Amino acid sequence: MIAIYCKNKTPRITYTFEWIFEFILSQKIYFETNISAFKNFDGPKIAYSETPIPYSLSLGDSNLLYQDDILNQDLINIEFEDLIGIIKSNHHSMIPFDIIASTFYLISRYEEYVPSILDQHQRFLYSQSVAFQQNFLDKTMVNHYINWIRSALNQQFGLQIPKPKTHFLLTMDVDHAFYNKNVPLAQFVKRNMLDLFNQSHKDKYDTYDFFIDAAKKQNIETLLFFLCPENPHPLDHQNNRNAAVFQKLISYLKTRTKIGIHPSYDSIGNHKLNEETIWLQNTLLQKVTKNRFHFLRFQTPNLLKRIQNTTIQEDYSFGYAQIGGWRSSTSFPFPFFDLIKNKPTPLWIYSPCWMDATYKYHQQNQEDFGLDVAKNQIKEIQKYGGVFIPIFHNDILSDENWQKAYLHILDYCKTD
Repeated sequence: MIAIYCKNKTPRITYTFEWIFEFILSQKIYFETNISAFKNFDGPKIAYSETPIPYSLSLGDSNLLYQDDILNQDLINIEFEDLIGIIKSNHHSMIPFDIIASTFYLISRYEEYVPSILDQHQRFLYSQSVAFQQNFLDKTMVNHYINWIRSALNQQFGLQIPKPKTHFLLTMDVDHAFYNKNVPLAQFVKRNMLDLFNQSHKDKYDTYDFFIDAAKKQNIETLLFFLCPENPHPLDHQNNRNAAVFQKLISYLKTRTKIGIHPSYDSIGNHKLNEETIWLQNTLLQKVTKNRFHFLRFQTPNLLKRIQNTTIQEDYSFGYAQIGGWRSSTSFPFPFFDLIKNKPTPLWIYSPCWMDATYKYHQQNQEDFGLDVAKNQIKEIQKYGGVFIPIFHNDILSDENWQKAYLHILDYCKTD
């Protein structure tokens, strides 16, 4: 049991400490607001306070976690060991910034609630993020914070809190289920005249078994997200979801892997997400609990409103389309904190950090298909723990070179 002293037990303090210690480090904690009782506690203890408290791991606090509203925060840049702190603390003790508030700011996506510029798809622009501006988007900075706390506790109190484990989850977005099957005639003819009278061979975009089988050889889990709008937007696929071949594909793949919903491009401003989720559930004959938005098109302040009245329990959308890295600065899953209501929610966030489309469409100068980025990301997670979640697309994997890139990434996952 680890005692936590704070002058006031707020929702933000409870959320952040419980996530760090109970979910990530598997340590039981209790909060103490009585300083005398805290001083008399016989065991490891952390003082989250304005002034240091003897015989405790002293972490300077700040105002952020005692607030219940949303304000523009004055961010700093303090480098300390392998950390970059962004929230100033009330005093300098064991560490020269507020490591707890910095954690909360990053995983709550606080910066996405204040006025910001959106890109052409109405998404938060990555260049506005503190992680990008302070050059740690390619780091799991929150993981670094947690590792520092873990090491400090072990050293000061003789504990043996182990390093969090590394996991891998390979995900695929099925934007275009078929190349030649179940597409409009004009598109079919344009794509491949030679296939006009030959429908017996394997469809070009049928890379599902390749993707799943290669992962299974290394005992790595896979997860597919299906795009299934009733009336597709031009930036969605052209497949008819009511076609027997489309539904047959979904029914087959549910026997091989887990499946989630990939809400359509137009679902950002209406109730299409709920309708599409219900359709997919009726096709699968099972509950759909996992979500990733098409084009990663969502706005954090409106996320809960979009998924209300659905069965979604996990979201895998918190990445950037144009660049690799950790949008929330962590590879650990975390419960979504509703800053508007100032309370945690049951929705869990899983952060993807690499996507094949990034290097095919947005960073085409990456001649190695983004493999160096993926390799460094895996090394980062192997050092600090968490889940490596890349995003692949079945249509992109139809290219032999991208298949080789996928297998290379699987090889990187072997070394731990």
